[in-house]
Amino acid sequence: MSARRPPADERVVGRLLLKKGLTLAVAESCTGGLIGDRFTDVPGSSRYFAGGVIAYSNSAKVATLDVRKQTLAKWGAVSEQTVREMAAGVCRRLGAEAGVAVSGIAGPGGGSRRDKVQPPFSSAESGGSPAKPVGLVYICVKVGRRIEVERHRFRGGRRSVKEQAATAALGLCRRILEDWVEARFSSETRYSHRFPRKTGTDTVFVGRKPCQSPRKAVAVPSEGRASPLEET
Repeated sequence: MSARRPPADERVVGRLLLKKGLTLAVAESCTGGLIGDRFTDVPGSSRYFAGGVIAYSNSAKVATLDVRKQTLAKWGAVSEQTVREMAAGVCRRLGAEAGVAVSGIAGPGGGSRRDKVQPPFSSAESGGSPAKPVGLVYICVKVGRRIEVERHRFRGGRRSVKEQAATAALGLCRRILEDWVEARFSSETRYSHRFPRKTGTDTVFVGRKPCQSPRKAVAVPSEGRASPLEET
């Protein structure tokens, strides 16, 4: 008799959202709708899934998610700063309490030398550069005032990178919601000491903050410092 498989992250996330009475929206760039597809594969997901925005070009990120042009010009579409603004923007636009945002470089090789804003519809999500190689993906999850960002480097072809990014985004959302649900029953500040899992290579976490009771959580703005991987 085969062992029973654990529930997929999208199902667990759905249960946690229902338990807390929260709704969630997604802002997708390199994943092209895969995260929303997985949420809507679950029957009854309309009770907690508000919807999603596929903002692939830089101009779409500005127009539909309120990402600032200055952010794109300074940090590029594939950056911690951009996914933070994407997550905040999709929550604001769709009226959701939780948001997931993904931006990355799915490949194959080629493309621009650096991930900077270029023509209005330019995006650096097909090609790579030494500073931002193919497979680099930033994921942001926002629940209330708590924000967490992960930086991944995935291996494989274009489809594989997209699928790995969607799975990583759902996993991060699940972990944050589990912490968030637990935190509401305690007034003590709780700190996360998790270490990155090897979902790809060179996976690191950025923008981590104390896990607190939602009513006392404080969002600390990013100072924009490059992670160690970006400095090499």
